[in-house]
Amino acid sequence: MSQELVPEMYEALREELEALKVEANFSINMQKLEWAHKAGETIRSYAQTENITPLLSRLAEDVGISERTLYRYVELYDKYPKLEDGINQHGKNVSMTLLLGDGKEEKPQKEKERCKECGQTLR
Repeated sequence: MSQELVPEMYEALREELEALKVEANFSINMQKLEWAHKAGETIRSYAQTENITPLLSRLAEDVGISERTLYRYVELYDKYPKLEDGINQHGKNVSMTLLLGDGKEEKPQKEKERCKECGQTLR
């Protein structure tokens, strides 16, 4: 037995799930950014010099994180010693790419076309 929701109820349910998804993604992204920032801060505290490539190469091998990724962690810390400053500029759409301004702006998701009568996604 299937239960059909009236369009208004379906739309309310869809909006609530979308909001939950945004919150979950934000939470996950924040944890990743906080970890990356702390890693960059820790590396920078051991290596004050500009040329940290030899250190990052060695760490990459020993820790199992790519040299490029480690460099981006340091770059994040160098650009935003207080991570909150960067986060406040981008709100819930925050990411490493946006914070570091890689020139690759994240594309907003296209609004899916929906049936006006029932609210279901059209293909």
